[in-house]
Amino acid sequence: MKEEAITPNEVVLTAAIDALATSPSPQYFNYAYEIYQEMEKNGPRPNLFTYNSLVRLFAQAGKMEVTFF
Repeated sequence: MKEEAITPNEVVLTAAIDALATSPSPQYFNYAYEIYQEMEKNGPRPNLFTYNSLVRLFAQAGKMEVTFF
């Protein structure tokens, strides 16, 4: 998206987080969480689906003890 100068919205970014949450690789966990942090910092604003995807991300990674709110 960055290479093509596309400005993603919350739906696109949430879908990216959700897709990355299905991967067992720790690298993808970190990337997905960075997407969320960027959304919190610079927008677009996360929505309910974003938070559901984050719960899935943390559950898949076995990090349910982490608090991110």
